[in-house]
This record gives sequence, C-alpha cells and structure tokens, in this order.
Amino acid sequence: MTNKTTGRRHLFGQNYPSGILLLLVYFAYGLVTALVILFQARRVIGTIPLGGAAAVAIQAVVIIITIAVLYGLIKKRPWVKIAAIAWVIVDAAVDGLNYLMFAIDRTAVLDAYRELASAGTVLSETALTSHLAVTAVLHIIIAILITIFLAREKEYFVVPKS
Repeated sequence: MTNKTTGRRHLFGQNYPSGILLLLVYFAYGLVTALVILFQARRVIGTIPLGGAAAVAIQAVVIIITIAVLYGLIKKRPWVKIAAIAWVIVDAAVDGLNYLMFAIDRTAVLDAYRELASAGTVLSETALTSHLAVTAVLHIIIAILITIFLAREKEYFVVPKS
C-alpha cells in the first residue's frame, strides 16, 4: 500500500522508500538462497570444493551477515549503509574471483563443481562458463547500483530526535 502524500510504501508498520524496499527484497532473496545452500552443505570457492562442516560454517556467516543487514534496513540503523555496501562489494568480489579462477584454470574449477554435484548431474563447461560469467557481471552491476543508492540516501537513515 502506498502513502499518497509521501510516495512511500508500508511494510512492518513503517513507510519505506521504493529503493529501500528493493534492497529488502534483494537481501531477503539472498537469505533464502543462503539457506538453500546451507541445507545442501556444498559450496565451491575458486577451485576448492567444500562440503560438510566447512560449507555449513561459511553459509552460517553469510546468513548472519544477511540477517544483520536486513535488520539494519528495517530498523533504519545508520551502520547498515556501510555494512550493506561492504557486503555487496565482498559478494561481487567473490563472484568475480570465482570467474577469474575459472578463466585461469577451467579444468580445476570444473572438477571442483563436478565433485560436489549430485549423482547423475551433467555439468558442462559451457553451462558453467555462462553461469559464472553472468553471475559475476550481475553482482558487479548490482553492487555498483546499491553503493550509489546508499551513498545518495540521506533521509532514510536519519534517526529523528525525540
């Protein structure tokens, strides 16, 4: 529901600018994705296939950070600007490095993904190339847009004095 005088949308009993709502959706989607990966207990970082406790530990950290950013956005905490910007930059950097590792040593990365793939899953080099390239480019673009938006957003994070 939109407030006609402010142009802001209501969520959790508060008015939110459209950009903040998009950030909430973006980070909520990231949280759901992180939870799915957590329950799979498999992850590849560069050429290193991780399974079991190592993958779960990394996903637990991702989930905690994402929940903290969501909390900060909902509660209008000033620290969330820096946290959200840092988190999207780290996310984009990891995806960029994964693609760079793939470009340097395709065989090692493909083997790492195949090692963690479910039985019967066919993983082609073309599909992995497309996935890693698109993911890296999209995350870099999203990181730039979020950084610009949060750097320009002045009013939302100002806590009114009582």
